[in-house]
Amino acid sequence: MELLHDIKISGYSHQSGGTFNYVKIAGKGVITGDVEAKQIKVDGAGTFCKDVKSAEMNVNGTGSIEGNLEVKNFKVHGNCTVKGSGTVEKLSSKGKCSFQGDLKSNKISSVGHLAVDGGVETEEFISLGGFEIKGLLNAQLIDIKIGWRSYAEEIGGEEIYVKLDNSRTLSLTLLSKWLGRHSSQRLKSKVIEGTKVDIEFTEADVVRGNHVYIGPGCRIAKVEYTDTLEVNPNSTVIEQIKI
Repeated sequence: MELLHDIKISGYSHQSGGTFNYVKIAGKGVITGDVEAKQIKVDGAGTFCKDVKSAEMNVNGTGSIEGNLEVKNFKVHGNCTVKGSGTVEKLSSKGKCSFQGDLKSNKISSVGHLAVDGGVETEEFISLGGFEIKGLLNAQLIDIKIGWRSYAEEIGGEEIYVKLDNSRTLSLTLLSKWLGRHSSQRLKSKVIEGTKVDIEFTEADVVRGNHVYIGPGCRIAKVEYTDTLEVNPNSTVIEQIKI
């Protein structure tokens, strides 16, 4: 059995890719080839020029992955960009995390901002802050606390909850550093469809579900429901259809 060795980069250095036990970047490191490791840790700034595969990856600072990412446990404290697609069993992000392809996961927890140019498929999606998903957001459980403007092309799930975040969890420093001053706390989507839909401060063309509650601050063009519908008087629903 081949013995895997560790790589530790301190300061500024380039390293070729390969298969490793443990990879640590402290400072500014660039790895030029594909990387496969049991554990990867970035403290500072790490650039991976090709694909990355790992059981565990932690980014504390800034990370850039120019290929695809496959990892079981992915933690971001800072800013990380994946220029390919991501297959992540568990994603925990505090800061800003972006994928230029699709994102597949079992559980996603984002505090800050999540950006995905493709679609998101997961069992559980929890967001506190904001996100931009240019494709379909599909999950069994979707729990969104809106900190600032959020968008998904379409949203589908079993249980969908969208509420306004009035807490102080998100610091003004984080907002100003990565996103600038937010103009509104609102979710926009073309279609929202679930078994149970409970939303507020949302704009959508169509909301469809068995049990639908439209809370305050919503502007919905059409609601289609099978069992129950309740609309807050401070929201606008142009068309209601029981199917």
